[in-house]
Amino acid sequence: MGILGLGVLTILGVLSPRTPEELAMAPRLGPEHLSQEEQAGMRLYTDSGCVQCHSVGGIGGNVGPDLTNVRSGRDVSWLVNHIHSPQGAIEKTVRPAFAPSPENLKALALYLVRLNPTSPAVGLSGITGAELGRIVYVREKCAVCHEIDFTGPVLFGVSNRRDRKYLIDHFKDPRAFVRDSKMPSFAHLPEEELNALVDYLDTLK
Repeated sequence: MGILGLGVLTILGVLSPRTPEELAMAPRLGPEHLSQEEQAGMRLYTDSGCVQCHSVGGIGGNVGPDLTNVRSGRDVSWLVNHIHSPQGAIEKTVRPAFAPSPENLKALALYLVRLNPTSPAVGLSGITGAELGRIVYVREKCAVCHEIDFTGPVLFGVSNRRDRKYLIDHFKDPRAFVRDSKMPSFAHLPEEELNALVDYLDTLK
């Protein structure tokens, strides 16, 4: 579940796309609907990189199972044991062990139990801007060309060289800017995600 432990899966894993309709219909429940312990679990979920492999309410990855209804048939005790020692609960799982403090393990389990199909986005509606852009960057495998085989240019400092409109227009139609570009068009992405991607690139200094 940790970012370092899943570096390769994070870069190469396939992440769940969201259509504009799904974005519009997703519940927008915020952290105010969570207890203090559940809020601590939500922060651990996002900060530890769980969102890279697991999806909640259409946000995140599908390397691991969707956690929107993880509470079905699972209680806090089972989740604590599984998070700490995944192979003990599911023999063939590829997820590494994750061992925060007992208090944080319980908080994470309480947050996951709080999720359900009628309010799947609880706590995750706050993922916007650069954090959402980072998820889009990983989901669309931008790192494969821009960080691994360097088919595309290095993106550090790109926002110092290009403004937001240029970058979004380039995402939508790369060959309008570089005739023989191998970059695919991302015109299908919602404007929210395109803008978030620019926000993320702005953090790469």
